[in-house]
Amino acid sequence: ALTAKVAPGSTMKVITSTALISSGVLSSSSAVACPPAYTVQGITYHNDNNESLGAGTPFVTDFAQSCNNAFSMQWPHLSGGGLAHAAKKYFGLNQPWNIGITGVSGTYFNAPASASGSELAQEAFGEGQLTATPLAMASVAATVSNGTFKQPILLAGTKQLTATPLPSGTVGQLKEMMQAVVTSGTAAGVGFGPGIYAKTGTADIQGQEQPNSWLIAFDPAKDVAVGCLVVNAGYGASFAGPEVKAFLEERLRAIPLDGTGDWLEELRAAKQAGFADRSIAVLRGLPETEVRAARDAASLQPAFKMVDTCAAEFEAATPY
Repeated sequence: ALTAKVAPGSTMKVITSTALISSGVLSSSSAVACPPAYTVQGITYHNDNNESLGAGTPFVTDFAQSCNNAFSMQWPHLSGGGLAHAAKKYFGLNQPWNIGITGVSGTYFNAPASASGSELAQEAFGEGQLTATPLAMASVAATVSNGTFKQPILLAGTKQLTATPLPSGTVGQLKEMMQAVVTSGTAAGVGFGPGIYAKTGTADIQGQEQPNSWLIAFDPAKDVAVGCLVVNAGYGASFAGPEVKAFLEERLRAIPLDGTGDWLEELRAAKQAGFADRSIAVLRGLPETEVRAARDAASLQPAFKMVDTCAAEFEAATPY
């Protein structure tokens, strides 16, 4: 989630769309063709399976169907650092974040401001020199959900960066487009239902047998956003999609952590799901020592498993 710096694939189209809509280049209802092939500076980009959408296609459909060349053709409108600027201005990306890990300040997303021509055409649909982590892309989904960027942190009290709120008109159109992904687009087969907003992504990586599978989503009813990356897997809807669906439906439903349920059952469920005492304390607004004392009183003790990671023909004797 923090260190997998790889191309974000078509999840990047949320940022690309933000740059285009907020600058007035187009809207979700604008007619935008998506030809099967598009050439920039001698490099030709082909849609997956030679997909094409006609000249009268609304941009919301291009987005929902994730048709690449509807985006690659927009590179002149994103030049001069426009794409990188939108990523930083509205989503707080392209700069180091301190998320509360002592001594660590990392850049979890990088879009080169100098990109132009064929490179920028690739970046518009999430390839090229772009790198992103699932944490950064989950934050993109959260920003659309809330209408404004709130930097992710692991430790309460950590100073957070701020960004310019998304224009209200832009937010509405992004939500319309992300919901279309779920109801009639590439994620329609996942089974999310109309209450979820999402964007699939499939990123081809040189040297891999299969592309990386991405999906970002948010559920406003649960106030949660998620970014999922499955490496060397396949289409975003086929691999990352089911993982996100399971996460939204099961794990969060079982762990309210808001003080409304039975404290012992909440604590037990949270520990089984892998939450640290510190994380539970932050979510419940309690001192960490109180959480630990409650865990000890309930006989909820840490467990350590031995995993053999040695590539040799002998039994491991250490628990790592």
